Amino acid sequence: METNGTNHHSRENRPSTGSNNANRGQSTEKEVFVNQAQMTWHEVRRQWAGDQSQKSKRMPREPIMSWTTTYEDLLCSTERFQQAIPLATVINYGASWCRVCSQIFPAFCKLSNQFPKLPFVYADIDECPESTQHIRYTPTFHFYRDGERVDEMFGAGEERLHDRLWLHS
Repeated sequence: METNGTNHHSRENRPSTGSNNANRGQSTEKEVFVNQAQMTWHEVRRQWAGDQSQKSKRMPREPIMSWTTTYEDLLCSTERFQQAIPLATVINYGASWCRVCSQIFPAFCKLSNQFPKLPFVYADIDECPESTQHIRYTPTFHFYRDGERVDEMFGAGEERLHDRLWLHS
């Protein structure tokens, strides 16, 4: 069968792969395997994590609080922090005997999953009376940023609480 000069399936125009017996002894160049998947993985990782060599090396700071500090230590203490904690935080002040607190608590837990970067704290006013003596209504929600209270919400209401959390997250 004749063609008009080119055969798309011929090996004449293809680079040598070293598999021909005639070309084995003639090839002096080594084939180098390039792992494209590994190169792509490293590039995507570099984009996701950032280039660590470009980041400035900061000196470690003194911790704001001890690694052994518990929530009970924080909530049952009236001492102020030496430095403000650089996080937004929401504290739910409630009581075990409060019916409205019991109704809003499942929503409070559910919302904590929707706002994972915002620390959620529950403080029972009967368990820590020294630090919760300023609470007059239950439930009361306090919103903190950089150690300062920036907002307060009284009573229940899942939509109201969601809107406040969205505002302060």
